[in-house]
Amino acid sequence: MHRSVLLAALIVPVRSMVGRGARGSAPGRAYSGRSGAYASRGGSRGSGGNSFGNVSRRPPPQSWADDDASGAKPWGDDDVRGGSPGRDYSGRSGAYASRGGSRGSGGNSFGNVSRRPPPQLWAEDDESGADPWDDDDVDLAEPCDAIYGVNPVLAALQSHRRTFHRLLLQDTLSTEKRTDRPALLEIERLAADAGVPVERLDKGSLNGMCRNRPHQGLVLQASPLEFEPMQALPLVAKGEAPLWLALDEVTDPQNFGALLRSAFFLGAAGVLVSQKNSCPLTPVVSKSSAGAMELMRVHAARNLVRALEGAREDGWQVVGAALQESVEPEALDASQPTVLVLGSEGHGLRTNVLRACSAMVRIPRGESSTMAYAPAYESMDGAQQQQQRQRQADVVDSLNVSVAGGILLHSLLGARKRLGKSA
Repeated sequence: MHRSVLLAALIVPVRSMVGRGARGSAPGRAYSGRSGAYASRGGSRGSGGNSFGNVSRRPPPQSWADDDASGAKPWGDDDVRGGSPGRDYSGRSGAYASRGGSRGSGGNSFGNVSRRPPPQLWAEDDESGADPWDDDDVDLAEPCDAIYGVNPVLAALQSHRRTFHRLLLQDTLSTEKRTDRPALLEIERLAADAGVPVERLDKGSLNGMCRNRPHQGLVLQASPLEFEPMQALPLVAKGEAPLWLALDEVTDPQNFGALLRSAFFLGAAGVLVSQKNSCPLTPVVSKSSAGAMELMRVHAARNLVRALEGAREDGWQVVGAALQESVEPEALDASQPTVLVLGSEGHGLRTNVLRACSAMVRIPRGESSTMAYAPAYESMDGAQQQQQRQRQADVVDSLNVSVAGGILLHSLLGARKRLGKSA
């Protein structure tokens, strides 16, 4: 009797201690990808955005028991930071490691953990049983991007702005029936010239590295790209009228990549982003830009407001995209150096950024002729039909930030071309 009471007394406090340390994940903010100041609604959420806030993905404590006989907790709260909302590090973990912690939907949830495929994946390709994933060849502490897709890989090899580790090809990849055969052969040549090791992997392994994004059969493991610091726009010679694109806290990787693609294709003089709360230069952005990110320098200002104010003092026309007190693009002076400023998907331009602008521009809306026919129209008079059309138009009253940016860049650069001014 006394022994059973004593055992029960000992078991209760032990049970009360078990299970400590594991935290549940609470959903954070989900970003809708709205176009911001140019519109009150609309836009699309880019894939790979962070839909959870600062949530640490902590494994259950017992999962560490086999690895650490000392019983020490290897997951120190001071060593891991949760991801910031809206920042996408998808693909940044590559095959080696992420930059620590759960950062974005595509990053490595357990910082600096090698994404090694299961050993059985290599058995069929290597009769010797040797693991082709040799950790001694690459420093696992070094951040690594998994660049995927034909255009991004080709552009990265052409620009040679990264340190290349490996070019991974799908084991079934053949150039004989591919319409992009010239690009694939060029990638093979550039990789050979740069001395990049080439390996064959199964499709499942490549899918895992790219989070099931369309890699087209090849992944290039390379060092990350970073923003180039710029605190003030360059001085402009008399008679020149360059056009720069400034992005105020654009966090969606799809929109960011599309804007870089438009800026590169249309011939903008440069791109400047805010250093804080902006989407980094990830493989998702590179893919969304069709490789343009690899070919152009993207600058970042520690204080974007101060940079815009300084540009305005130096004679730049600082034009913000907004609906309030705005003009159409044709009303702007195409003979002046200009900075086009676009805001974030959800909130548009910040108040201080709006104050730094010298003018506002908007995209005029057209009259849609494709509205769905409703039988009830036949019983409506002209005024009622007009009201119904207006109600339908209010449902889609905006443009996505990347679409708006492309239209405005084309309009402003076209005006400069007509005047014979260089962008």
